[in-house]
Amino acid sequence: MNNNYLPKRLEGFEYNQSTKQAFYFVENIILENIAIDEGDWIVAYNQEVIVGSRPWIGEYTDIPVMGNDGYDDTHGYCESGDIPHFKLYKSSTGSMINLESAIDLPEWNDNQIYNIDLVQNSDVLPSSAVLLPAYPNPFNPITNISFIMPIDQHIDFGIYDIRGKKIKDLYNGFINEGKHTFTINSLGMSSGIYFVHLNFNQGLKTQKIILIK
Repeated sequence: MNNNYLPKRLEGFEYNQSTKQAFYFVENIILENIAIDEGDWIVAYNQEVIVGSRPWIGEYTDIPVMGNDGYDDTHGYCESGDIPHFKLYKSSTGSMINLESAIDLPEWNDNQIYNIDLVQNSDVLPSSAVLLPAYPNPFNPITNISFIMPIDQHIDFGIYDIRGKKIKDLYNGFINEGKHTFTINSLGMSSGIYFVHLNFNQGLKTQKIILIK
C-alpha cells in the first residue's frame, strides 16, 4: 500500500490537530476469525472523544494520539496520565471492534513514542487459546506475557531453553477462562533465546523470547 495515497482522515471520525501528541506504534493486532483489510482504520479515543486515527498499513502502524493543548478545539483530549483506548473500524461493514492491549497500555504523555500490541477485546472470548506477544521482547530484566483461555481448564505454562529443557514454571494447574498476565523475571537466566510454552487441553502455543543482559 502506498502511503502517499492514503486519506489523512477517516470520514465521520475526524479530530483536531493539536500541538501536543504522542504516537502509539501497533506491531500486531490479533483478531478472532476476522481479517484486517486494506481500508480498515485504527481509531484512538480518550474516554468517548476521538483523539486520533490511522489506516492500517501493517506492522508498526503509527497512531497519532492528540493531547489537550489548552485550546477549545482540543477540549477532552489526552492529558498526562490518561490512557487512550483503540477500536478497529471495518470499512467493509462500518462496524467497530473494541481492542485492548496485550499488556497494560502506557499512559499518554506529550511527545512520547510507545510500541504496543492489540487484541480483540476479551469480553468476547476466542474459540481457542491465544498466546499474546511478550512485551518488551527482547527484554531485561523482566517482560510480561498474556494469554486468553476460552474455557476453564488445566494448563502448563513455562519457559524452556533452546535444548527443550524447562527452566521455569510460570503456572501449572487449573485456570479460569479469560485473559491472564504473567511477569517473567530473568533472575537465574543467562542471555539468550528461550521459548514460552502454553500447554492446554486442545494443544500447544509457543513463543520465542530473547533475554539480553
